[in-house]
Amino acid sequence: MSFAAQGNIEPVSAWALMLLMLTGHRRNEILTLTWEMIDWQHACLNYPDTKTGQRTARVSSEVMTLLREIHDKAGNPRFGFVLRGRNGGRLTRINDTWERIRTAVGLPDVRLHDLRHSFASDALMAGVPLAIVGEMLGHKQPMTTKRYAHLSDQSVRSALETTAKRITDAWRDAPPPASEAPFVPLTDRQWSRIAPLVAAEKARGGPPVDLRGIVDGIRWVQQRKARRGEAAR
Repeated sequence: MSFAAQGNIEPVSAWALMLLMLTGHRRNEILTLTWEMIDWQHACLNYPDTKTGQRTARVSSEVMTLLREIHDKAGNPRFGFVLRGRNGGRLTRINDTWERIRTAVGLPDVRLHDLRHSFASDALMAGVPLAIVGEMLGHKQPMTTKRYAHLSDQSVRSALETTAKRITDAWRDAPPPASEAPFVPLTDRQWSRIAPLVAAEKARGGPPVDLRGIVDGIRWVQQRKARRGEAAR
């Protein structure tokens, strides 16, 4: 995200991308988020209408810290969109920003929605059980609904903190380029755990897409590039 430091990406766009990376939530969920939906006391986002209906989504302390930063810089509003465009309405041109970033780092086929897949990848590679990852992503598939029912709030919160830390550690603690360790792609075993979640999110139709390569591509960006985004925060 070094573009933000150069002035090519506005802070609100950088915030949007960071929220997508740290939550695994859908694009429209983040872009239509309002201050009224945030439960500051319980660290939850109350979405009134999502792809799977109304839901309350727990979020990590990293996300709450970022939301407080946005809130402070916006003048501590009580109402309105969290991510506002220049006209005061909701942010709408995030796809253009993402296209510039992915082109600059040589990943032209990576969609904005693939950040959601990458979040699932980070969670599973950190040891979070598949059922909890599904809950974090807001999946409501009939085959897994019963598995979600017994998940405790503490289990999901712990998983959120673990996943967010894995992502932000890549931003903050990555070594300088000269001493970086070689990037390690997903193993077949790791991909076999991630593939069901990615397949569930894949849009129907269109040309074949290397979903495994896309997830690895985003992991590479997080490890090698994303830490530079600290200048935008």
